[in-house]
Amino acid sequence: MRNGLTAAFLTIVAISAMCGTALALESFQPYFLASDVEPDVYVGKEVFFLRPWGTNAASLSYVDICTIFGKKYSGRLIKISDLDMTISLGREVRRSGTRIERQVVIPKKQMIIARIYW
Repeated sequence: MRNGLTAAFLTIVAISAMCGTALALESFQPYFLASDVEPDVYVGKEVFFLRPWGTNAASLSYVDICTIFGKKYSGRLIKISDLDMTISLGREVRRSGTRIERQVVIPKKQMIIARIYW
């Protein structure tokens, strides 16, 4: 009986230690969760009412855009001007080791839906 209780106790301790270690060593931590923030959704003509703010410095807002041509863009919002929006799709590293940020300028008249996570 005593050996059975000892074995059960050691099993419970081992399982809890493994689970605790697995939770502490989480290998993936998302940079941004869309579920954390409710997006502001702009449809059709509402996109034209978005105005530029401040300087042209990059912001920390994320954007999902769908155009009339069926293209979808997701990335970091760089700039909003009167006629278009600039977003960063991400960075790529060239063979030489230089980092280049890929940016896209999308005219407002081509946007159907813009979700902005302020």
